[in-house]
Amino acid sequence: MKKLSYRIVISGIKEDIEALCKHKGINDPEYIKVVRQKVDDYKGYQAFAAWLFIRNIEPESIVAALDKYVKSRQLEPSKIKVTKDAISINDKVFEDPIDPIEFTEYIHATYPIMKVEETKQNVEIKSEDPVVANKDNSIKIYEVDSADDGRRLVGDDTPWCIGYKGPSNMWQGYRDAKESSFFIVFDSNPPTPDQRKVAIDFTARGVELTDLPNRTGTHLTNGMDWDAYSTYLKRKGINLESKRVNPKTGEEEKILQNKPVSAEEKIQKATFATLQFSSRILEKKTVMLWQSGKSEIFTGELKRDFLVQEVFPRDPNKTYLQYPDDRTPFKITIDNPEAIYYTARWMSQGRPFTDEILTFLMQSVGGNDVLSKFLNSGADLQDSQYNVIKENKSLWTTYIRTQIIKSEQTGYYTLPFEYFKDLMDSGNDKLIRSYLSLGLNVSREFDVKLLRDVYPEYLNLLLYSAMEKANQVTPLVQQIILDTKDKELIEKFVRVATNVTPDIASQLQSNPELFLVYSKAKLAQPASNSFFGQLGRKMVDVVLRSGDREAVKNAAVGRGFEYGDFTLAEEMGVYDEAKFSILNKNNIDPDIYQLYDPSNPYDVSLVDQIQSVDVLKELYPQWQSNPKVSMANAINSFENRPLAEKKPIPDSVYELMLYLINDSDYMTFINQYELSEEETNKIKTLYSELQNSMNDPEFVKNFFINFPLIKGNNPEARRLFSSVYDNASNALNILPSEALSIPEVKEYIEEFIDDIKIESLLKHIDVPWLYEAFVESCVKDQDFLRRKFNDFYNKDKEFALHFLGDCFEKKKPDLDYFIVLPVNVKIKLATIYFEIYPDEKESQETLRHHFFDSLLMNKANRSSITEQLYILRNFPKLFYYKITSGDVKPRYIYPEIRSALRQMYPNIANLILNEKTINPSNTIFIGGGDILQGSLLSNYFNGSSTMDILNNMQMDAFTIGNHEFDWGFDVITNFRDPSSGSLQADFPLLGANIFLDGTTTRPTNIDAYTIIEKGDVKVGVIGVIGAGLEDSIATSKITGYYFDDPYDRILLMLNDNLKRMEENIRPASPEQIDQIKKRIEFLKKAQAQAAKTTSKNVQNQ
Repeated sequence: MKKLSYRIVISGIKEDIEALCKHKGINDPEYIKVVRQKVDDYKGYQAFAAWLFIRNIEPESIVAALDKYVKSRQLEPSKIKVTKDAISINDKVFEDPIDPIEFTEYIHATYPIMKVEETKQNVEIKSEDPVVANKDNSIKIYEVDSADDGRRLVGDDTPWCIGYKGPSNMWQGYRDAKESSFFIVFDSNPPTPDQRKVAIDFTARGVELTDLPNRTGTHLTNGMDWDAYSTYLKRKGINLESKRVNPKTGEEEKILQNKPVSAEEKIQKATFATLQFSSRILEKKTVMLWQSGKSEIFTGELKRDFLVQEVFPRDPNKTYLQYPDDRTPFKITIDNPEAIYYTARWMSQGRPFTDEILTFLMQSVGGNDVLSKFLNSGADLQDSQYNVIKENKSLWTTYIRTQIIKSEQTGYYTLPFEYFKDLMDSGNDKLIRSYLSLGLNVSREFDVKLLRDVYPEYLNLLLYSAMEKANQVTPLVQQIILDTKDKELIEKFVRVATNVTPDIASQLQSNPELFLVYSKAKLAQPASNSFFGQLGRKMVDVVLRSGDREAVKNAAVGRGFEYGDFTLAEEMGVYDEAKFSILNKNNIDPDIYQLYDPSNPYDVSLVDQIQSVDVLKELYPQWQSNPKVSMANAINSFENRPLAEKKPIPDSVYELMLYLINDSDYMTFINQYELSEEETNKIKTLYSELQNSMNDPEFVKNFFINFPLIKGNNPEARRLFSSVYDNASNALNILPSEALSIPEVKEYIEEFIDDIKIESLLKHIDVPWLYEAFVESCVKDQDFLRRKFNDFYNKDKEFALHFLGDCFEKKKPDLDYFIVLPVNVKIKLATIYFEIYPDEKESQETLRHHFFDSLLMNKANRSSITEQLYILRNFPKLFYYKITSGDVKPRYIYPEIRSALRQMYPNIANLILNEKTINPSNTIFIGGGDILQGSLLSNYFNGSSTMDILNNMQMDAFTIGNHEFDWGFDVITNFRDPSSGSLQADFPLLGANIFLDGTTTRPTNIDAYTIIEKGDVKVGVIGVIGAGLEDSIATSKITGYYFDDPYDRILLMLNDNLKRMEENIRPASPEQIDQIKKRIEFLKKAQAQAAKTTSKNVQNQ
């Protein structure tokens, strides 16, 4: 037998390939010519490729794999040999008859090409093109399509979790959990600085927003929701409807929208979850499986409909047929071309892998690229893996660089000492400086000692960089800093190091200049105790004697001065600065309160800055003329009010105001007590004063200026008030409308506008800004709007409808939220809706919304005849669409209304006949079931009268429904049995999922499908009875029958058809192969579309 070299010279190509074909009995010259043309692309491997092609083995991926190993000198070219009956690769022989699957799996397992998808390079944002931008590029929007995109685009200055450098990056988590599609907006002139960068998350449920403060929700920190923010973007020239071509479908699609999770993404998620569940770590056997284009899935990770639609068709061994009970999860191995990328994707998420995988990747073609995905993720290697990696300079540099980036982003992660020592030993100056400049390891003595003893040229770089973290340094490092004798460094250190050891402090005292710097820094720091020992007294003394006004002020606010210190302060000319001690938040010497004079404007300015109620109350009663002090004293008294069983009697007008804001019914409540004449007169006098004060804008203004001491949902407010959420409503109950124009009052009410009670709002409904703010608040949340409308409706029905109209004008409502309202209210709501959006009155899509179903009927009963007459007069199309679509049965419509509708609209039969007459070749008339039942005439004739009408209307096909069993199923099947003597249906009766009990046989005269020909088009129709409808049929009527799941049945029929076509690829020519493959591809698309349509229909039923 002649042996052919794998490398065939040009002159021998024709003869060698012809010999290979004829040896297999192929003598067709045209076919041989096609083979030569196809293998011509495989230069140097033509005979090898021809040998495979003749045996129906696609050579492209196999030749590509071997060629990679030849070019990388991991496979000798002479080790690839071809004969007429066999091929040999590295002494592994494959003889005829060859198993294509076994051969292909051997190639990809033995000579794997580790693949990494092409991604954007890590370049500056300014050099990339945004997906959307305005004309002047002041706003640019970028898509975040992966965790790598998130790390690159978010940047180190923004703490968003989709930008985390390490494996804790949450992009994939959000994608899996919420089908998130992220976009980042860069705005050079934003509404507020916090919106310079905004993340938009289009989830499966709605839009979530995040700006720089990193609080994710439906609103930005400036109060904008998506409606407001999108309006802002449009105003700035952003086209929110921008489109681009989807490379997978070739069709244009909107850019800024949710991108649903694809089937491939769901399968990858399930594959990774299966691996996590079984071994939790990536092993070589799994990588080999992925490289062969397969993956293993635990079916419990996916929904049943997705398994049937997407997963089971990929199971070459039909493993799922071994598990008829679909409630029992099992593992299944599927064909999955995307799996060749799974190793790289697993690595890019920083997931764990075995040491064997590390060795395997470092020896594989493309393996280092895959491994770099892990090294760039920020995840940590095991010690054994690190020791292997550091032998490869390029991989080690990649890993250390990423670890340094992680240190920079977290602000606390430090390299382990082994990493740090290797970094210093590497001599990579750029990497060393980038790490030491972070100053993170200044608290690690081993690191600092290594620099001091071995690499002193880098010591000052670390120490200078670490000054902001000087309080973390150990005593040894503190001493090292002093030992440097670097004056600038030491001064920086003592300015920020407030926790030096006694020994270091003693050394500082020997240098007056450094001790003063240290004392200024130390005293400026807040502490729980401002009065300390001998060293502290020396610090106070040197700071006061320095005469440095700024330093004294900082020390006063930080530690505070004692009463006795003010004599020296006055002597040194810093008396006023020392008075800032009253602003100290932790400790104030009680004796210093006597130093402050309410008639001194300077002291008044200091008191106005105090935010502590405990401090302010100590100034009372000398400062009682000061509104802020009076308010603080009232708060103190209010806080210490007696328990409920005792008499809570206020001592001032301010305190009475607090009682009323806590409970606007306080005056009624206090009358329940037996008050003395003195107590009664006191309350009456205070209440009278308060009534007069309410008309004094200055009084109201002062109250609300100082109310922030305890307002809001802070712990102090929650401790003092029964419910902080009622405070704004109670304030509205006692304030006159004129007071609401005071800016401080308006600001407070607007802050709590969501919590305003309806009765409180109605009291001031004539205040425009209040009502407008309330409407704006309500339209942000449709469920909140519905609840507030209910509250309004219970108080004032007419105004409630006016309010709803104002809200609808602001924002088009989601009618789903209003379905629960009573029918009479919904009819009024519909009237308002159609007045504001008149075009919707004729919209079939709107009128078929299930909100309108319940205008005609609901679970309890149908609407009244008066209500139906109102609908008939105002939006009659509602009846038309609801009846013709089957959403509402005619029996729910009153006879009088039905009579009017017959006059207004032609009957359904005439509509269909007219359409068939006008357009006979393009009209299909199909019955969806339950047509025979419902009228007295049809019931009398057991459906034959209706069947006669359907014959006359030339129905094309009829699907069995649950009511076709009402007279017994044989009545229906007889319509297709000439021997029964019954009227015969001129069209097929369909029930693909109806079987005789215990068999896979359908009842006689019931078909699974039919093919309807209209002109040159053939339309396949599969008919099924809806899921669960058998439960609505009397048991006696369905005895002997079994109903299969309609969804599964449709897909299994298509799968069987597809399988038969794939098994029939035994053509004699490449042209026939291409033709059959095109038909299979077309059927697969039809299968997917049918699954999608079937799923939707099942959900509707």
